[in-house]
Formats: sequence, C-alpha cells, structure tokens
Amino acid sequence: MSQRKDDIMIGVGAVVEHPDFPGRILMVQEARNNKKIGKKRGMLSVPSGHLERDESPAERAILEIQEETGYRNIKLIGFQGLYVVKGGLLGIVYQAEVSGEPGKRQEDEIKKVVWMEPEKILADEKNLRPAIKEIVQDYLVGRPLLPLKTVRICF
Repeated sequence: MSQRKDDIMIGVGAVVEHPDFPGRILMVQEARNNKKIGKKRGMLSVPSGHLERDESPAERAILEIQEETGYRNIKLIGFQGLYVVKGGLLGIVYQAEVSGEPGKRQEDEIKKVVWMEPEKILADEKNLRPAIKEIVQDYLVGRPLLPLKTVRICF
C-alpha cells in the first residue's frame, strides 16, 4: 500500500522490563536508516514497528518485541501513552514485561539488543530515535498506566 505525502503513519512500541534486570529497560539499536521516520543506523529505540491495517496495536507491540529482541514470554502491563512525532507519525506505546531467555531475532533490522538504565538512555539523547526521550522520561517519572483496553478495537 502506498502512502500519500500527507498520510499519518501509526507506530506501536513498548517499554520493556525483565525481572532479572531491575532498573533497566530493553533497547534496540537500529541496523537501517529510514529518513521518513527519522531513523538512522545505530540509533537507540524501544522495540517498535508500524501498525498494519486491521491489526490490534497490542498484537503489534507483542510481535515487535518478539521479532526485534527474540523474547517470546511477553506480558503487556498497561498503556503508557500516545506520542505525536514530526513528519506524521503517531506512536502508541505500552509497557511490557518479558521473562526467560531471548531466542532468534531479526538481525537484519536490529544491530544490537541491550538492557539499559533509563538515565543512561537519556544521557545519550542525540543517539535516540524521535520520541524515545519523551517515552523514557514518562516511564521514569512513573506516569500512571492506563488499562490495556484504553485502546479499543472497533473492527
């Protein structure tokens, strides 16, 4: 499906925790450039991807965590928020928890997967994809999570 210049893209991502890595969140390092969404090779991001037509944002968030990190035991905890990014991208962000060990991941799209302290992520602001700073800041201040059903599916 081709997009018109003025179309809005919808992205879905998650801030991911693991009980074995307290105080850290899962970050991915991008392996590719995508000028349209401000992504450059080497930038850090939370696991994320574009929402497809007739797909639930929660399903997409789980799928992106699986594909980009290799973790399979995933539980969405709550809805963190909506983020509007310059260039026509609307980001839907959840918080999630994974457990166990990661399996195979998409190495062509993700260069590296790393557990990081939020303060260290924010200290490297120039190396973050658009909106990641705000997403991590909201996570750090403990912004109240909304129920998963906040994002209603109507199809």
